[in-house]
Amino acid sequence: MDPELVVALVGLFAAIVTALRPRLGGLDHRRRRISNDLDLLDKVPADMTEAREQLANVIGRDVARLVRSDLEERREPGTALSAAVATLALGALTVWIAQTDGWWLIVAVVPGLVTAACAYGFVISLRKVRRDSAGNPLRAEPE
Repeated sequence: MDPELVVALVGLFAAIVTALRPRLGGLDHRRRRISNDLDLLDKVPADMTEAREQLANVIGRDVARLVRSDLEERREPGTALSAAVATLALGALTVWIAQTDGWWLIVAVVPGLVTAACAYGFVISLRKVRRDSAGNPLRAEPE
């Protein structure tokens, strides 16, 4: 396989992960948002009691969620690693098959779809999720 193609695939994978990173959030993102909301709460006029109360409730809920995530939420590093390896390997296979001539191009659809599924699995396995003692994800509580 062409080394330039491998570099391009790795770059594409990194770009996708970078683009999806804000959706994954993270503690620093949550803390910044809480800090910004607290600054905004200080700037809301005192006569707007309903708006201040609603913003204070949002801040309280975010702080409680942050504390809960620090204590109870975990990632799936094993799944993330295996999905990353599968994404790179199947992506390379897809590109290699696609470079052949003739009807083999149709066959590239199958590993291409599996590559997309593995990339999705990689991204969702990086999110922190509440888990039970066995490590199984718990359903989200309605708010």
